[in-house]
Amino acid sequence: MRENKNTKVCLLVMAIAVSLSSQETLAQEADEADELLDEIIVTGTRTLNRTVADSPVPVDVIQGDAFQNIGTGDADDILRTLVPAYNVERLPLNDEASLIRPATLRGLPADNTLILINGKRRHKAGRITGGGTQGVDVGAIPGLAIQRVEVLRDGASAQYGSDAIAGVINYITRDDSEGATIEVRTGAFYAGDGQANRITGNIGLPLTDAGFLNLSVEYGSVDSTSRSEQRSDAAVLQDLGVEGIPTPVQNYGQPLVDGELKFFASGAIEIGEDSELYAFGNFVDKDVEIEFFWRNPNALTNTYTQGRPRNRAVFDVTPDGTGNCPQAGGPNGIPVPDQLAPTQAEVDANAAALAALAADPNCWTVNEIYPSGFRPDYGADITDFSTVIGFRGQRDSGFRYDFSAAYGESDVDFRISNTLNPSLGPESPTSFDPGANVQSETNLNADFAWPVDVGLFDSPLNIGAGLEWREESFQTVAGEEASWIVGPLALQGASVGSNGYPGFSPSNAGTWDRANWAAYLDFEADITEDFLFGIAIRHEDFEDFGTTTNFKTALRYRFNDVFAIRGSYNTGFRAPTPGQSNSTVTQTRGFNGQFIQGGRIPPANPVAVFFGGQPLEPEESKNSSVGFSLEPLDNLTITADFFHIDVEGRIGTSRNFGISPQDVADLVAAGIPGATDFFFINYFTNGTDTVTEGFDVVASYNVDWGNAGSSNISLAWNQTDTEVVWQEIPRRNFKIELEERPLNRGILTINHNWRDFRFLLRASYYDEWADEDGFGLPETAPLNCADPSVGPPNPNGTDKCYGSSWMVDAEIAYTLRDRYTLIMGADNVFDEYPDEDLDYPGFAGGGRYPRQSPIGYNGGFWYLRLRAEF
Repeated sequence: MRENKNTKVCLLVMAIAVSLSSQETLAQEADEADELLDEIIVTGTRTLNRTVADSPVPVDVIQGDAFQNIGTGDADDILRTLVPAYNVERLPLNDEASLIRPATLRGLPADNTLILINGKRRHKAGRITGGGTQGVDVGAIPGLAIQRVEVLRDGASAQYGSDAIAGVINYITRDDSEGATIEVRTGAFYAGDGQANRITGNIGLPLTDAGFLNLSVEYGSVDSTSRSEQRSDAAVLQDLGVEGIPTPVQNYGQPLVDGELKFFASGAIEIGEDSELYAFGNFVDKDVEIEFFWRNPNALTNTYTQGRPRNRAVFDVTPDGTGNCPQAGGPNGIPVPDQLAPTQAEVDANAAALAALAADPNCWTVNEIYPSGFRPDYGADITDFSTVIGFRGQRDSGFRYDFSAAYGESDVDFRISNTLNPSLGPESPTSFDPGANVQSETNLNADFAWPVDVGLFDSPLNIGAGLEWREESFQTVAGEEASWIVGPLALQGASVGSNGYPGFSPSNAGTWDRANWAAYLDFEADITEDFLFGIAIRHEDFEDFGTTTNFKTALRYRFNDVFAIRGSYNTGFRAPTPGQSNSTVTQTRGFNGQFIQGGRIPPANPVAVFFGGQPLEPEESKNSSVGFSLEPLDNLTITADFFHIDVEGRIGTSRNFGISPQDVADLVAAGIPGATDFFFINYFTNGTDTVTEGFDVVASYNVDWGNAGSSNISLAWNQTDTEVVWQEIPRRNFKIELEERPLNRGILTINHNWRDFRFLLRASYYDEWADEDGFGLPETAPLNCADPSVGPPNPNGTDKCYGSSWMVDAEIAYTLRDRYTLIMGADNVFDEYPDEDLDYPGFAGGGRYPRQSPIGYNGGFWYLRLRAEF
């Protein structure tokens, strides 16, 4: 049973309070280490005082202020704005991708990037996307809680384990023991919608003179947006006098986020001269709501229409089936007006027939509940809870230890309204609780590091070693009965379940878990004053698919104070989650007097095995990179890194397999249970191998203008290209997914300080990209936006390339008395939109712009912020 939200908050506070009940604090580092704090990294290395410039692999360090200097409060959008290798879109009219947004680093899926908080693994979100991805909800931390973010753009599975194929993002939170900050933020899109209001605060408190407790809280809401055109089929019905059809019939835009509460706490306290107890954790509660596609009152099969030719779906509601109702496809069937080009005569005849049906108590049609069609409203209450408690310290010899225990949980409780279960007929409710998904993870870690003077190297050999035990669980909670039950009208062809998002039935529900343990060794040393070399190896044992061993080597050679080269090679993996391996999502329909069932089933289900399904294996990778760093001036740093990533066995959804009568007979003869239950199935499969190549260039230049102030100028550029080298079943839409991300992205940022003013100017470039308007048609030739001569993309020509774009952000801040700061700014100052998709406003979606736009589809956003520091 899922816990009450208040219980989770209490558990979080109690865990941190108990863990900090000792008396003394860990001694402060030396003054010179404090001065280097902003440059020292902890991600990708277990050596103390390793800086960004010294790192053998590329690491971006984003200070917490940068998170505050962006209009949006969404962590995904912030990272997309600051790190060009990071891409994320907000898909309109979608389900799971609108609730928890999938993101990519270096062109790989969201679950190929490991997310850490203070160096500890973050639990995944309680939702698996239709494409098979289960990533982390990175927006769980209040912005004011973040001290800095380190983005390791290199494979690191040998150091951290599963998921770190594309890289690692490590959120480092604040450890202030004094001071307080409060900020009020408001903003909206130039179009006048999407109002975003947020208040956030942070306070640092001393625990006597021996430690700190840092608390952050944030509360806000974001209104939905609409970039819609009236759907052409709806406009035609309006022109013919059909009443009750709104304009537009659906909102093509971002979801409503109502009452989002974020809480984060961290603290530490000394329990001896060389050790400390620490703890941190979070609680999030937010309500997200989106709109699905509008159901045309003359169009939805098994709900409004049935059979060929298309006739009105009319159902006999008498107990014994003696209602003598006009049946679809029969001689007394009621023809449905043409969906896209109905005539006035058709509409009038249909209205008269529906009026006659409404007067007949023996017969029923969905139009009696929704005469003008309906648009399901879909949403979820999302709660997120985590706590980490640990004990760490350092001996005089340099030996360091860290023991920690962590628990995290993501609960996605779905809902859907303004819909119905047609198989229940006139007794159907119009709102439903379809159930929930709950992801929970427990981690136990023991990490050690110590220097050994072997007498052979310029520095001591730093050795890292550790053990980890992790248990991961995925739960599907059954929905209310009305959301999934097969009602009495199913045998007459009515669709089953809450339309738009059928509920999880008891047969779909369950809890699946998996445990694994790991051990690692890590060696790093300066072989000479100019030559750094490191190697790591990690062995993991999973109880469901066995063992994997991965390694990494990295080096850096400095030719002089100006120029150095670096490179790495590593193998990596991502373990399939219990949810990917075991969850089921099915739908039931009535067909020819019997029930049929179809949907996604576990790949190890005997029926899936009959059609080629196999237990999921880890995605495996080989990742190599080579680069250089250049410091021609004291205040100018340039790095460039080229990467090549091979991924074998990427997890995705198989094609749909229709199950014929002969297949059923063969399954029954083989003694496979459940053989007669399915009409069609698909499953997750390791069905694709890809190669990803590209480069990153980062340059930073600091300028002192004297009385005119000082500036920091930075340029970041990423090129990422992913190609499919093997597919079990060629899928055109998967290849289009790879083209949805721009080949090139660049960000130029100028941050200027003058007296009490700060000025920010940021220009972002997005290369050409593609979108898929089709519906998974067979591939004839891959779409290539960089080389249009490769086309045509597919038989219908529905995939399109869209032009490149520049977006400019600007901000000005004024600080009064070193305490109060007023900030005014705008993201996308010049109100850039993607190219309009003139074909898309028709029946398919009613959207003015393509769904996959990397620059979004909402236009410019202005904001005001007022900050007070005490």
